[in-house]
Amino acid sequence: MTPANGAAGAEYLITSGPYPESTVAEPTIVLVEVRGPGGEIEQGGLLHATLAPGETSLIVAFHDPQGAPEPSRPPLTAGRYTVKVEDEGHTCVSETSFVVQA
Repeated sequence: MTPANGAAGAEYLITSGPYPESTVAEPTIVLVEVRGPGGEIEQGGLLHATLAPGETSLIVAFHDPQGAPEPSRPPLTAGRYTVKVEDEGHTCVSETSFVVQA
């Protein structure tokens, strides 16, 4: 997680990997789930990404700034957020967290 501690309006980068090159033989769907301090899935916190063959890592942005003409995202509530990343076959599961400071 980058940053591990950040502001309510910050962009948070979730990195998964590195994976050995030989373990990703075909495109693999990866689910990223971000839950807020109360345990609920956050707005924009259910993400799907594809890990392509030969890739060794995956980076997903959460709460990234909206480009014009999209409205800006509301600030995150202060507290600890949990992040769960797993592949579609549920063979690799990883969990981490980050803290939004008041």
